[in-house]
Amino acid sequence: MSWETYLTHWVDQLGGWVALSDALLHRATGVVDISTDPQSVERGLRRLARRGNKEGGQYGRWMLRFFGLPGDVATWLKWMGQYHSRFSDLPLALRAEQLELWDRAPMSDSSHAAWLFLGKASLYKRTRDQEATRQQLSRALARASAAGDEAVLEAKLLEARMASDEGDRQGCAAILDACQKILDESDALSWEDRLLYTSRLRDQLAYQLLHPEHGPPALDEAEVLYASIESGEDDALSFAAYQRHLGLAYCCWKRGALDTAASHCDAAVSHAGDGGFVRLRVIALNLWSRVIDETSDGPLRTRARRLASKLEDEDLLWRISR
Repeated sequence: MSWETYLTHWVDQLGGWVALSDALLHRATGVVDISTDPQSVERGLRRLARRGNKEGGQYGRWMLRFFGLPGDVATWLKWMGQYHSRFSDLPLALRAEQLELWDRAPMSDSSHAAWLFLGKASLYKRTRDQEATRQQLSRALARASAAGDEAVLEAKLLEARMASDEGDRQGCAAILDACQKILDESDALSWEDRLLYTSRLRDQLAYQLLHPEHGPPALDEAEVLYASIESGEDDALSFAAYQRHLGLAYCCWKRGALDTAASHCDAAVSHAGDGGFVRLRVIALNLWSRVIDETSDGPLRTRARRLASKLEDEDLLWRISR
């Protein structure tokens, strides 16, 4: 989306360039130092429309501040940055191309820019490039609050995962506590986002219990967390239901309840499929192959490798080959 496309949206919405100029004047006067001459404002907006994807300068900042992005564009950016969206299941080359196309003005200058950086951080994490992941996560954390509580949760959950991977258990716990506080106090989250972020938080909390620094895994506590994740037939619950069953499968496997673990794996594969999550199907298939003690060239592992290769997901292929 260029500045011309962006401005054309508002021109169409308001009924012309004159109407857009008047609306900007009405919203900005007394807040910023803007000309009081409508014709001067219109000329500034028309110059902005010719800037393509370059930085928008003063008028670009004013438009984004007082008008924001169109709703469908903001939703699209959020979709590209969320781990639990189907965008995260696309092949990495396609995701990289889309993110590069969108990581430019006016989108990258908007209050929703954090979603672009989160999408890139997720992309680099899949290629096991820790430095690039950290760089994009830092950009996202710096801009997340402007994009809303969902973006803050998304960034913090990734930050917690990075801390966990690096062995910073205390830092991870503090970040997860902050996530719980946002979920408890935010009144801006939709029902769906609250459910999905709650399921992801409980999954990360359970992971810490299942992989303690010292002593045996706390299977009982982790199982309670996974069992508390809501699930059902609604499409919005497919991701959460997948996490519930995959977590319960892991706990049962570690207890030696192999038949029950396999049943949960089967359910996790089905829920991932219902939601269109190929990557999650791969993870569930891989765990299922471990539960039944399948050889490296067994049908489940072979199927998982084939799907992971199509996604170009190096991190996933590494998991399967361990």
